Amino acid sequence: MERSDVRSLYLLAAFLVGAYALPFVVGVAAGTVRGDAAWLANLAAVVLGGLMQGGVYAMFAVGLTLIFGVMRIINAAHGEMVMMGAYLTWVAFFYLGMDPLLALVLTLPLAFLFGIAVQKLLLDAVVGQPELAPTTLRALRALCG
Repeated sequence: MERSDVRSLYLLAAFLVGAYALPFVVGVAAGTVRGDAAWLANLAAVVLGGLMQGGVYAMFAVGLTLIFGVMRIINAAHGEMVMMGAYLTWVAFFYLGMDPLLALVLTLPLAFLFGIAVQKLLLDAVVGQPELAPTTLRALRALCG
C-alpha cells in the first residue's frame, strides 16, 4: 500500500471515531447522558460484539479470496456452509441438549465431510475452466457421467 493510501485510511478511521463519539460528547455536555459503569459495560459489550462480527466477515472474505486465488473458481456457497453449521449446532443444542461449544465437536466433522463431498462431486469438475464460463452444465455432466 502506498503512503497516501495509508494516510487516507487513518483519516477515514479518525472521521468515523469522531462521528460516532460526537453524539456522546454532546449528550454529556447537555447533561442527558451519563458515562457511568453500566454505560461503559454496555459500550464494551457492543465493541466486543462488533469486533467478533467483523472477524466473521473477515473469515468469509479470506475464504473467498483463498478459493478464488488458488483454484480460480468462484464459489459463493460460503454463506450456505456457515448456515448449515449453525443449523447443525442449533439442532444439537435444541434436540440433543448439548452445549453450543461442545456441539462443535459434532458439527465440525459433519460440516468438513459435507465440504469434501461438495468439492469432489461438484467443484472438481469445474477446476481449470474459465472463471465466468457456464460451469453448471459441465458439473452436472461430469457428475452424471
